[in-house]
Amino acid sequence: MSKLIALLAFGALAAGLVAAPAQAAVDPAAAPSAKTLYDEGPSGRYLVDGPWLRRLDPLNIGLLGRWQSGASVTGWDSVSVPNAWNATDDSLTSYFGSVGWYRRDFKLPSAAADTAWVMRFEEVNFAATVWLNGTKIGSHEGAYMPFELRLPKNLVKRGAVNRLVVRVDSRRTINDLPPSERDARGKALGGWWNYAGILREV
Repeated sequence: MSKLIALLAFGALAAGLVAAPAQAAVDPAAAPSAKTLYDEGPSGRYLVDGPWLRRLDPLNIGLLGRWQSGASVTGWDSVSVPNAWNATDDSLTSYFGSVGWYRRDFKLPSAAADTAWVMRFEEVNFAATVWLNGTKIGSHEGAYMPFELRLPKNLVKRGAVNRLVVRVDSRRTINDLPPSERDARGKALGGWWNYAGILREV
């Protein structure tokens, strides 16, 4: 019997629409909603909506602090995803990028052993590293290209709570596409803005 490949679609907010964060009181976990963002495409897709947690990391200390496996919600804010954490910040510091983390607890829609699960991220700007239940399952670079990660059978919890953590690094170099450039006076060049976060469906 062939395995059912189910896509978990994680909602991503348009770059200009960002809800004001609130200090997280709880870390909710719920099964994905039985709805999709597109009428056409594979069956068995779900949208992981509802509240996410976000933590900004301007000093880039999250990896050293093992934020990918921590249980505490201290320092995390509740946000809606899609989310661009610098949507209202037009400073040069914002343009040249930083690091932020997203976290979501969820239960699988089905605990059936013959069901495999795939996460599809439509856009994360710029570099994404993804952990499931504290273990890294993949990474990707490129703001405008979607990517998919299979949830390993030995890591995913069926009938229990799973934790997805995404580290987003929006810092760019002149060799990235689009590049991060500035003139001799330090002024940003280019006709685009470096919005940072989970910007579209995953």
